[in-house]
Amino acid sequence: MNLGFFSNSGKSPYNKILLKCPCNTAGLKNLNLVVSQLMAFSKTGFNVIIEESTGSSPAISFPDSIIVSKKLLEQPISVIAFVMAHEWGHQMFGHTTIPPYLRPTSGKQFDEDSADSYAARFYTAHEYNLGDVYQFNALFFPEEAQLRNEKIALSAYWHISASPVC
Repeated sequence: MNLGFFSNSGKSPYNKILLKCPCNTAGLKNLNLVVSQLMAFSKTGFNVIIEESTGSSPAISFPDSIIVSKKLLEQPISVIAFVMAHEWGHQMFGHTTIPPYLRPTSGKQFDEDSADSYAARFYTAHEYNLGDVYQFNALFFPEEAQLRNEKIALSAYWHISASPVC
C-alpha cells in the first residue's frame, strides 16, 4: 500500500520517505528529523522506504535506498538515529553497489564496522544517547552486542573507525 511521499526539502531526488504500511506517527516524525540531520551531515540523501517487515534486521540497504521496518519507528529516537546512520554509512561507503554474494566474506565485517563507525561519528555530532543503542544491540544482537558496543564507544570517543586495517 503506497501512502505517499514526504520530502524533507524537495531539492534532491533522493530525500523521500515512502510509506508502504501504516506507521507510528511519532516514530515517523523522529525518522524525518533523523533523515534531515543525516542529509545535512553527509551532504547527500537517499530514498527511505518503510515496510511492514525487513526480516530480522531493523533496516537494510539497497543501491540508493534504505528499507526500514515499521517496528524501528517504535524505538527511541536515539535507536532510530543510530540504525539510520549505520545504513547511511553503507550507502556513503558504496557497500550497496556490489551484490553481497560477490563480496569476499572477510569484507563483510569490515563493512559492518565501517558503517558502525560512520554512525558513531554522526551520533556524537548530534549528541544522541548511546545507552539506548547499547540496550537495543543487547536485545537484537545478543551474541555480538558487547564487541559491537565497544567498537561503537571507541569510534564515538576517538572519532575514528574501529575497523581493522586490511
